Amino acid sequence: MILSGGSILLVVLGHISGIPFELKKYIYSFHIPLFFFVSGYLFNFAKYRYFSYKEFIKYKAKKYILPYFRMGLICLLLFGIVYPLFAEGFSKQYMLQSTKYVLGLLYSRGGPNYMAWSSPLWFLTALFIAEIIFFVVLKFNFKYPLIVFGILAILSYIYSITIKIPLPWNIDVAMFAVLFMYLGFITHKYNLTKHINLPVFLLLIVIFVLSVAYNNEIDMNLRNYGNGFLTIISGTIGTVICLQIARLLKENKILEFYGKNTLFIMGYTYAVFNCILALSSHFSTVKNVVASFLIQIIILTLLIVLKNLFKQIKKPIYAYTRKINN
Repeated sequence: MILSGGSILLVVLGHISGIPFELKKYIYSFHIPLFFFVSGYLFNFAKYRYFSYKEFIKYKAKKYILPYFRMGLICLLLFGIVYPLFAEGFSKQYMLQSTKYVLGLLYSRGGPNYMAWSSPLWFLTALFIAEIIFFVVLKFNFKYPLIVFGILAILSYIYSITIKIPLPWNIDVAMFAVLFMYLGFITHKYNLTKHINLPVFLLLIVIFVLSVAYNNEIDMNLRNYGNGFLTIISGTIGTVICLQIARLLKENKILEFYGKNTLFIMGYTYAVFNCILALSSHFSTVKNVVASFLIQIIILTLLIVLKNLFKQIKKPIYAYTRKINN
């Protein structure tokens, strides 16, 4: 939870406009690979081994796709349909943009032009597809799964620099990301981090810094993988570094709180940030980037608290209603 909490805060920070280029470059070099790596790290194949493909897809759809459409539709209705209608009025442009937002949500095309103030949700469909691919490969019991995942990553990389047309539900991104999942899976299975002492840890930091410095900017949503080899190195080592830091922290209630609410933050961080921008146009300097980040975290925290309070209130009401009906 500490790792997830720290990661989602980096996602929030990375989406703020005006953030220094170098800082954004380092964040983007590993923050999305980290989520896929952790997904593989926590992937309990012993639990899923006897699932049918249909059962597995249904299980993961409930976990990722239902929240995707729930949060996506809320943002679409509020900020893609209702707000523009009151702010700009009904017009041909309004109809075209609203239709684009709807299609963007159905296609899962991340970006402010396609998903109305809910762009980060593209990750959920990519993770859903990646976990299905991962499950299928493990279920088939290939002798060398690393080769299979490596080939998929290479095909995705070639696709990103040739055809360049995003596939529905980010299938092409999932093909690249599933390699990070497998690296996380074997890291946990063979406890590969147990030999990381201080000298090794410092060496990993040096390798990470160099791999990012000599690579281009990475944005998996935009299919910008830079140098694919360096991207895999920075994504993997950056995640391992974060994993070690999380272990050193052991307990951190604040990060655990945000870790438990990763999905909620991912779904609404874009909407909150755009609301902040709508109220002020002065978030361009580093100082104001920090202010914007803190304001956004405060608002998201208050929304999470309100959501949890609503759940607590709803439980006894639901139980009472059920009792009356029975």
